[in-house]
Amino acid sequence: MPKLIEEGYVYIAQPPLFKIKRGQREEYIQTEKQLDDLLLELGREGYSFVRLKDKKVFTDNQFKEILHLLVELEKLGKNLEKKGVEFTKYLNFRHPKTKKMPIYMVKVDGKDHFLYSDKELANFTEKEGKSIEDSMLELFEANEIEQILLKIEKLGLDVTTYSPETELVKNEAGGKEADKKPKANYRITDDKEHKDLYSLKEVLAYIKEVATKGMHIQRYKGLGEMNPQQLWETTMDPERRTILQVTLEDAVEADKMFTVLMGDQVEPRREFIENYAHQVKNLDV
Repeated sequence: MPKLIEEGYVYIAQPPLFKIKRGQREEYIQTEKQLDDLLLELGREGYSFVRLKDKKVFTDNQFKEILHLLVELEKLGKNLEKKGVEFTKYLNFRHPKTKKMPIYMVKVDGKDHFLYSDKELANFTEKEGKSIEDSMLELFEANEIEQILLKIEKLGLDVTTYSPETELVKNEAGGKEADKKPKANYRITDDKEHKDLYSLKEVLAYIKEVATKGMHIQRYKGLGEMNPQQLWETTMDPERRTILQVTLEDAVEADKMFTVLMGDQVEPRREFIENYAHQVKNLDV
């Protein structure tokens, strides 16, 4: 096998992750990112995005960038939700001066405490006077969320309008009436109609709703879910299939990975899991 790999004769089939159907047209999509790109392209086609407070109309490229940032933010939020962290609550703990996001959450007596550094964690542990290791959660997504929020602000958007909940906290902090009917912050419009929306989260949801109207999306978990015709169209047909050549470097890395995950040494395996567990999207147990 090493000789075959070295000579470049080994390839791995890359079956699609999704099949979408619109009317009589069917299309296979290789990755989740490609699906996101397609939905955002279809959803914003013909629409303009307006910031209502000053009637600023964003360019199409700006609108595209905003939507992609919101998709990434939504995914990171879902990762946190899976760990038991309420995402909108977490966003409200963005530091007002440094713009940093908490990197730890500690639950003590049913209350969540968000901490921004190792020093804060050490001080909190000392103050509690007991071990908090079992109730402490490290938030690996913090840095990525920080960077996305900064980019959103640079584009001219208020990140406190991400969701109705974050907007409510901003209003309460500013002394505004909590029960006052909120005003729309954004508008999506074309030549015929417009849709006023209160939050960035709603903006993304509306664009996805427009894109998927009349569309059926099927996600494949494996080749076993495909019928023979689909298997031929996506994986076997030389004219249409996508294949990945296995290189010697791939084989070396795979061997290292196998050693880490299946070897006798526990510590490297634990370190790998701690470093990459937050990136797992689908896990079969």
